[in-house]
Amino acid sequence: MTGFGFGGSSSTTFGMNPQTTASSFGFGSTTTSTAPSFGFGSSTSGTSGSSFGFGASTTSTAPTFGFGATTTAAPTFGFGATATPLSSQSIFSGLGQTQPTTSTAPFGGFGSAFGTAKPFGTTVTTASPFSLTSSFAQGNTALQQQQQQQQQQQQQPLNANDLVINSIVNCKLFGDERDQVVCKLNLLQACWGTGKGYYGLNTPPVDYTPQNPLCRFKAITYSVKPTSSSRDALVAIIINKKMDDIRKQEVQLTSNLFAVLGSKPNLSIHLDTLKWYTETKSMALIYVEEKLQNGSTKRISNSDIVSYLIQPNPKQQLSTMGVENIFPYTGFTEENLREYFENPPAGIDLRVWKQAQVDNPNPTVFIPVPIVGFSELCWKYKCHNEQVSVHKLTLNSIADRLTELARKKTRVESKLEQYTDKMDQLTHRIVKVLVGQMVILNAGMALRPEEETIKNQLEVLYNDINSPLRFQGKLTEIATLVRLKNSELSEDLKGNSGYIPQVTEEIKHFLELQQTMISEMQTVVKEDFNAIHLMKESLKNVR
Repeated sequence: MTGFGFGGSSSTTFGMNPQTTASSFGFGSTTTSTAPSFGFGSSTSGTSGSSFGFGASTTSTAPTFGFGATTTAAPTFGFGATATPLSSQSIFSGLGQTQPTTSTAPFGGFGSAFGTAKPFGTTVTTASPFSLTSSFAQGNTALQQQQQQQQQQQQQPLNANDLVINSIVNCKLFGDERDQVVCKLNLLQACWGTGKGYYGLNTPPVDYTPQNPLCRFKAITYSVKPTSSSRDALVAIIINKKMDDIRKQEVQLTSNLFAVLGSKPNLSIHLDTLKWYTETKSMALIYVEEKLQNGSTKRISNSDIVSYLIQPNPKQQLSTMGVENIFPYTGFTEENLREYFENPPAGIDLRVWKQAQVDNPNPTVFIPVPIVGFSELCWKYKCHNEQVSVHKLTLNSIADRLTELARKKTRVESKLEQYTDKMDQLTHRIVKVLVGQMVILNAGMALRPEEETIKNQLEVLYNDINSPLRFQGKLTEIATLVRLKNSELSEDLKGNSGYIPQVTEEIKHFLELQQTMISEMQTVVKEDFNAIHLMKESLKNVR
């Protein structure tokens, strides 16, 4: 059958009741075998359809390049035909694996005119786009599919980690052993966490940052969890100024914030903490107190303050002050901590992150904090120095306060002693007054029984003291004996000069013995020192 009938017999037009005919130009002709176009040693057999065979029946042909793929092909512009290849094995797709697929015509899907309906009553088994009946078209189609897949793969964006790995293992700058040297250089730069890695002629270089997974300058430290809560009502204000500059203008900062809040007389702004946020920015923690009608004060919620300050007018005023951001300052919730622990920071391996959580010395107080690169290490060092300076200032203030308290304590103790002496004097005066008052009240009255008892006891004591046979006589006798002994000692001292020759010789002999013993001890000590010196010299020689 032929569509246009060049040199062949045909009964109908457009393939109605087809018959097998021969044609000089091969339009619609049926052939039994064809030779390969480029002669790769593969022979094709079967019936080849016409180039423009609308609805013509075709059978399988071999590909042009003879890669062993068997394909059932249909006319080139098979309008409305459904292509169902049986099986294909091509070096460009599947690497020799059998992959049954179902595809539609290139102009399919538009209904019955160009859709899945059979054209003009013909029965079509398969269809392939753009004259896949020729062996060259079949091989070219596989090549095009491979190129499309490669283009799709190249169009997929790679993340930063993939680019770093690709620059280390897939360097193609020179095409020789120099690429290995460049790969090693890229690996070294990746381990440093700085530099650029060149790995392709038409690809931009990769910027190596400390966050890449190969950077070696990483560590994990532990920091104290923020303990502030919503009850503290702290508001964090990020200011694009250095902390030293802000410390000089703390009063101006609070006054400006007071003006932003409306200059209400019942509000007062307090600067709680001032700390570094970055090297050029600072973070101020403030809270606002409101004075109630009953005289008490309460802190305004930080969410209410933030919601007011982010409005256009206050926000414009804050921007003129250099404020970049403002947010409520609260501690971590359980959900925040769980999310923080489950997702490791950039550049930190998951296993290292989990191990750092296990090694936490006090999980209730500390949380792991990564340090990636020298910049973060320098920033951590600066924060530590700043914290140390804050601690020193706090300790100095505490020491000054303790000194002031010690001075106050000394003054209080001196006043206490004065008041104690004054109290004793007043107590004595009160006792004297009471005694005089009691004497006046009891004048002319008889003694009571208890007073008689006390009087008798006092009389007994008085008689014992003044009795010659008791204490008074013994004291007199002791005084007489002392005077006699004193007179005897004075006479002995006058009669004797105190010099005894025998005793003097004994003392002299004893002193000589002492001198001899001291000399011998000095000799022994000198010998010991010499021995120690020799021992030191011998030890030095041994070493």
